[in-house]
Amino acid sequence: MNPRHVLRTAMEGLRTNRMRSALTILGIVIGITAIILIQSIGAGAQDLILSQIQGMGSKTIIVLPGRQAKGPSDFAQTLSDSLKQKDLDALERQANAPHIAQIMPIVFGSDAVSYQGNTYR
Repeated sequence: MNPRHVLRTAMEGLRTNRMRSALTILGIVIGITAIILIQSIGAGAQDLILSQIQGMGSKTIIVLPGRQAKGPSDFAQTLSDSLKQKDLDALERQANAPHIAQIMPIVFGSDAVSYQGNTYR
């Protein structure tokens, strides 16, 4: 086939079916725009998550005892659970965790204090 004939046939088809051609072009433009938009949103979300993790320190791991709270009544149980001294000793042993450089135990707690007739929690 002659390239000139193919081009002439294509242009004639576009002229005779103008609405179909316009809708086809519109569909292609909308599809490409949607793909670019989804990729941009995904890259932005990935950057946000990575910056938050790097802000904490990429080599920091926090170990919390207990299980995930399922409701208001479980939340108090989560705070009362704690790691035991044997757990800390197990983490400090090089054989159990060879890549740990430092361990820092933190104790959270709450209590009531009275001062000049006022009670503070």
